Amino acid sequence: MQCLSPEHPCRRVVAKVASQLMKTQVALNWICGSIHQAPGNMLVLLPSLSLAKRVSGRIDKTINAVPVVNECVAAPRSRDSRNTIDTKEFKGGTDTAKDWIYNRIKFDSGPGAIHFSEDLSADYYEQMTAERKLTRYVKGFKRTEWVKAKAARNEAWDLMVYNLAAAHFLGLHRWREADWERKKLRVDPDQQDIFAPPVPKIATVEDQEEQQPVKPQARPRENPKVSAPRPTPTQQSPGQESGFVVYHSTDYE
Repeated sequence: MQCLSPEHPCRRVVAKVASQLMKTQVALNWICGSIHQAPGNMLVLLPSLSLAKRVSGRIDKTINAVPVVNECVAAPRSRDSRNTIDTKEFKGGTDTAKDWIYNRIKFDSGPGAIHFSEDLSADYYEQMTAERKLTRYVKGFKRTEWVKAKAARNEAWDLMVYNLAAAHFLGLHRWREADWERKKLRVDPDQQDIFAPPVPKIATVEDQEEQQPVKPQARPRENPKVSAPRPTPTQQSPGQESGFVVYHSTDYE
């Protein structure tokens, strides 16, 4: 289940499990968890239509058993195509991103706060506030959505939503303070002004030891070469066959 979490770096999970070991229940938990925590498009492939109908019934039971998930999924009605056997529509996507951004605009500082540049014009903030969140009831069912006036421009607001989606895709929402500090040093490293006067260096004990001249050490005297006496040819004894006696002469150090 940890690998199926939206905050886990895994992008593909393969399960090799024997039968009757709650594989379907793990999939149902992941579906409901994604609907509530990280809404997005999902595709469930099954080998047959009969199995798809059976799994769809189990998905409906699981959704109805969890109130927070049941509020996100469209209510099943006979004339509504948003909740059928093969299709389940739920809140999420851009509306969830807009709720996330809107709640953090209220923060002045601290984790989760959004910082804006002082060079932004008033038109930028008008685009950021072009939409508003409305809650209305359609045929007795509560429905919340973001709407804007027809002539209003909201490019800055939409761009903020796209940036949030890109940040989650890159995994930036899992970064800690140390990760951001390392990224900051890579983009904007600490550099001194090249036109500033040099700062005098304070001598340390190690610097003084390095500046002291090193006295040359006397080399040890080598022993003079001593030549060994050249060997003399040996005398042949009487009755020995004539020939030559070979010897080698070497110098010994």
